Parts: sequence; structure tokens; C-alpha cells
Amino acid sequence: MERSPHDQFFKRSLQELPVARSFLKNHLPNSIKPLIHWGTLNLFESNTVGYGLDIRISDITYKAKMKKELGYFITTFEHKSYPDKWAPFQVFYNMFRLLDTHHRQQQHSEDLPLVYGLLVYNGEKPYNFSTNFYALFGYYKDHARTIFNNPCQLIDFNDIPDKSLQKNAYDSLMIFAMKKVAQENMLDYADKLAELMNAYQENRKNTPAEYIKSVLHFLLTKKSCNSSAKQFTERLGRQLRSDIRGDMMTMAEQFVLEGKLEGKLEGLKQGKEKTLFALIKNMQSMKIPSQQIALITKLPLKKVEDLLDTQTTAE
Repeated sequence: MERSPHDQFFKRSLQELPVARSFLKNHLPNSIKPLIHWGTLNLFESNTVGYGLDIRISDITYKAKMKKELGYFITTFEHKSYPDKWAPFQVFYNMFRLLDTHHRQQQHSEDLPLVYGLLVYNGEKPYNFSTNFYALFGYYKDHARTIFNNPCQLIDFNDIPDKSLQKNAYDSLMIFAMKKVAQENMLDYADKLAELMNAYQENRKNTPAEYIKSVLHFLLTKKSCNSSAKQFTERLGRQLRSDIRGDMMTMAEQFVLEGKLEGKLEGLKQGKEKTLFALIKNMQSMKIPSQQIALITKLPLKKVEDLLDTQTTAE
């Protein structure tokens, strides 16, 4: 976007290090100026405005080392030649963009640099808009201040006791599943899971049990097939509501079957093709689609189809 001559000249001027150093020393807050090692001040971004003041410009940003602790100070300028209500947002956006750039480029750094944004105005009319970022939130400015000035809220599922998960709360099933997915013994939580699944479906009467399927899928795909997995599905099945039991058990049994087949495949260390074919043929007899057989055996789909076609021709 083409900028005004005022904007271009201001940015061109601040690319001169002596001009930028003098300007910052005169206008930065007194609480910040003593922290900066002024001898290390340099341009942070290299895009420049040429001597002809053309429009190839970028925000001017300077970086310097701090005096007392290892770290950096970065300052960015936002110049306006007209009053702009949204200027505080642009200043904060530039600041967070710089923090993001630093974080991506300096991933070994344990701390973020101190970033300070300056809004510079040189227009004909008085600047009559608030420079308070929170004023942009209007009626909710105090709520915005509370949100941005406090630590981010942490919701640690591990700190939520199972007993506090209510049967009538829609999010209880999600929280419980995410808490238990890494638990080794699935039998330990089968009863509570069935209770929450039944409660969820009770609250969602006359609706398909697709979300409950997603929960069961999430739990089963994170587990290797073992004896407890089979016992888990059987125990779950005995306690689920009749209107969802059939779908849940069909899916659970399919996972157990696939797990057993995958276990057999792991034991086949470059086994003979005849043995491999017998296993594939067995899966076909269980009406498992060729695409799914390919996924389970980790063979290309064409290889699976060729093996089955070869046997069919021989018969």
C-alpha cells in the first residue's frame, strides 16, 4: 500500500542510526532508557526506503542488548499522518509479530525480548482518538484488561477428580476420555466410561450416537491389542444402553480383531508369501474390505488385490 510522503520520510530518517538513537533517547520512558546498551542499537529489519523515498518500505524496528541481564530490547514505530482509531491495535500487533519472529528464529532462547511500541503522529488535525488499547473493546474494556493483564487460564484435566465429572454435563465424557487414554489398564475405567456414555446419550435422546463412537475410537486407537482390550469391550458392552450397544460393540470388536491381526503381522519377519496370503485370505473371509486389509498389513493395495486375484484364478 502506498504511504504518504510524511510516512516515507519519517521511516527513511529513522533508518539513520544517529537519528534513531537520538529520537529514542528523547522519547522512550525513563524507566526503560537505563536498561538499554545504546552502543548495540541497530536496525532489526533490513527492508529499506531508498534515497528517492520510493514505496518499498517496512515498519522501522531497532534492536539492542540489555545492560544487566542477557536479553534484547526491540522497539518498533507506527507513524500516522492522520488520526486513526485503530492505531493502538496496529502497535500491539507489530509488537506481537516481533515477539513471534524472535521466538521462531531464536528457539534456543528461554526468554522473550522486551518489546516497546511507539505511535508517532504528524497530522494537520489534533489526534482525538484514545491511545489506550483497551478502549477499542468499548463496553467490555475492563474485561479485556482483566483478560490480557492476568496469566492465561490453565485447565489441567489431571487435576479434575473423576468423582466431580457429573453425569449430566456434556463435557464430562470428553474430559474423562482424555484423562484415561494413556492409562494402561482399560478395565480400570470401563465402568465409569459406560456410565458417562449412557448419561450422554440419555441427554441426547433421539440423536445418533456418533460422538460416543468418536470417544470409543479415540480410546481404542491409542491401545495395542491385548487381553485387557477384549475384556474391556465385553465389560463395556454389558453396561451400555441397548440403543447404542450394538454399534459400539461392532466397532470395538473390529478394533480388537485388527489389533490381533497387526500383532500377527509384526511376528512375521519377512515370512513366506504363502503365510502372508493365508492371513489376507482369512481377513477377506471376515468381509474386511481390501483397502482396510492394505492398511492393516501395511502392504500396497495393489499387492493385496494381486494376491487375492492370483488365488481366485488358481481356484
